[in-house]
Amino acid sequence: MRLFVAIDCESIEFHLKKIQKSLYTLQGRFTDDFHLTLKFIGNVDDSKLESVINRLSKIELASFELCLNHLGMFNTYNQQIIWCGIEKSNPLLELQSSVNQVLQDILPEPYKFTPHITLLRIKKVLPETKEIVKEVLKKEFQPVLLKVSEFKLFKSQLKSGPPKYFVRARFPLS
Repeated sequence: MRLFVAIDCESIEFHLKKIQKSLYTLQGRFTDDFHLTLKFIGNVDDSKLESVINRLSKIELASFELCLNHLGMFNTYNQQIIWCGIEKSNPLLELQSSVNQVLQDILPEPYKFTPHITLLRIKKVLPETKEIVKEVLKKEFQPVLLKVSEFKLFKSQLKSGPPKYFVRARFPLS
């Protein structure tokens, strides 16, 4: 099964959809299930699931708030990702580091952590798309606060259309 650890952003979905409205002129796939990925685990044998859950349940940190305060863009090998960025947060970095640490000997593959919430994926990038994106990224951004009181282990299913996410476990923060 394909797993990842993330902070669910359902509580600020209204604000994220409002931001997406400014991107509707772009041709792409809009995100429906908003989350901030802490660690992409990838394909894991069913036999390792219980161990992953047990290790993640040992993380004991306090709840905290995040401030979403800008838009940005990644270029990947075959698409552009428009995302909502997070103000620097030591509690977020501590949580992400803790997740990496408890899973290190099971899943040692680290990756560069760039905290963001994906809003839109653009497969075919046209010259006019780049100009529209530049204009959208320049717009004034109203900061949005996200209260983080838990993180989750998700299973993702890839099929035609957007991926489907299923919560496998929840881990509360104190």
